Amino acid sequence: MSLLKVEFLASQDKKVTTCSDKKRIISALNSDSIFEVTEKEIKFLKTSFPFTIKELSAENVAYRCFQIVIESKKVDIEKFIKLKNFLERDLNKHFNDKVQVVWNEIDDHYSALAYPLIRKIENLMRKFLTQFFQMNVGAEWVKKSVPEIITSKAERNGIENTNNFLSSIDFIDINNFLFKEHTKYDIQVIFGKINKSKNPMTSMK
Repeated sequence: MSLLKVEFLASQDKKVTTCSDKKRIISALNSDSIFEVTEKEIKFLKTSFPFTIKELSAENVAYRCFQIVIESKKVDIEKFIKLKNFLERDLNKHFNDKVQVVWNEIDDHYSALAYPLIRKIENLMRKFLTQFFQMNVGAEWVKKSVPEIITSKAERNGIENTNNFLSSIDFIDINNFLFKEHTKYDIQVIFGKINKSKNPMTSMK
């Protein structure tokens, strides 16, 4: 089973004796009763998470750098998010320099879940706009309503088939199509029809 990973990078001036090695970092974290930390795991909210600390070689000999990694099963992600936030808070308290989050698979996890939904919304918007312009402007709506900056880009990208025009262009171009001043069709008409209907797909009737 793959684990989600969050990786922190912490640095400390060598003149500072607190958190100057692995044992002192663990001791500092254990001063917060919310954690139970060993060299291999951190216990938080009655759940154990893999935990490692590694000192890295730094070019600047005046600093010590530490790689601090926590991992979690996806089933424990809600606790893992809280652990990440509390651990980041405590590390920033114990290190003079702000600790950096250099790897965060929590964000990757939620991005992967969100992408299909975002893609579906984009495609529904493309469908709605295609229907709207086809019904209100006519079969030549691409030539009549699409700004030249977008049609020129489409031609450069080899998009010549206007039968499925909006499905072939980047979604950012649809945004420009609707909201830039060069739009040829009054966007207030579009949004007026959307706002009058509970189901956007019936707003064209």
